[in-house]
Amino acid sequence: MKKIIISANTSWYIYNFRANTIAMLKNIGYEVYVVAPRDSYSKKFKLMGAEYVEINLVSDSTNPINELRSLHSFFSIYKTILPSIALHFTPKNNIYGTIASKFLGIKVINNISGLGVMKKKNLFFQGFINFLYLSQNFADYIFFQNKNDKKAIQPLIINKKKLELIPGSGVDLSRFPYKQSQKQNKRVKFLLFSRLIKEKGVYEYVASAKYIKKKFKNQVEFGLLGFIDESNHNSIKLSEIKDWESKGLINYYGVSDNVKEYIEDSDCIILPSFYGEGTPKSLLEALAIGRPIITTKIPGCNDVVENNENGFLCTPESSESLTKEILRFLSLPIEKRAQMGMKSRKKAENEFDEKFVLKKYLDAIEDLS
Repeated sequence: MKKIIISANTSWYIYNFRANTIAMLKNIGYEVYVVAPRDSYSKKFKLMGAEYVEINLVSDSTNPINELRSLHSFFSIYKTILPSIALHFTPKNNIYGTIASKFLGIKVINNISGLGVMKKKNLFFQGFINFLYLSQNFADYIFFQNKNDKKAIQPLIINKKKLELIPGSGVDLSRFPYKQSQKQNKRVKFLLFSRLIKEKGVYEYVASAKYIKKKFKNQVEFGLLGFIDESNHNSIKLSEIKDWESKGLINYYGVSDNVKEYIEDSDCIILPSFYGEGTPKSLLEALAIGRPIITTKIPGCNDVVENNENGFLCTPESSESLTKEILRFLSLPIEKRAQMGMKSRKKAENEFDEKFVLKKYLDAIEDLS
């Protein structure tokens, strides 16, 4: 049986965002190996019919020794498995996985799902990152989730024909069916769900919650749902979350494999990210279910929201701007909120159907086989 690797910087990412990709790969006859750092989701791949292989990788490390160890881990694992194709997601996996694959004669399909915090460093560091991204010339296909990332990487790539723009990870419209909010004259529920790192705007969200709860008291509720990535130095700490809960600012729901029920129970989804996003999966799921969205004006996030139509856009790293948009949402009549939700669903159907993304991968894999 042919072997294929799928690799990202957390097992959580692959389990939550690439389950249908794994199912597709198995369906076309591949033996699937998931290569990612170990976390609570790593053990779940066996139930999906995939083999899990742990890799030494710290997503936010810039220590040269750690990075050399990571590159060596990719080479060692790939040499042992010797797949015919490797699919990479997240920045370091795209870079190190491609370098290892080049030396071992493995075909590569990369997904530039945002440039992460790498675009926030100093000029010297950014020059070094650009040098590393020259490795993408060895990839056979590169998929981009937004046009800004494509524009940033394109000058580094010689063969422009291998570059394609896709609608993020796409969203499974059948798994996330439209459901109108049925609430009438009840408290308004906001929800932020994502990997809980500071770049997702969690602190800005809590600051806004503090201001608005003083003004509206028990008329509003702010929920927080997500994975605490302890391997990431910028992770939100559980002790911080418990402190916010004790002060009545937020309700923390922990981690769930069924985010649909939390989206359905919410009136508006918020993601104040200032991270280098691709196209956030959480926002695509919110679109599909039909929820208005408040997010930032950064690439990827602003592709999901048409300002004043299916949501509102705020300034990154500004709790004041976020608060202003939340107040705008609260001022809307229920009928207007429902209209925004319907526009979200329509946008998901027209632009972000996961079937299109899976077809792109299938075509690329068949071309390389």
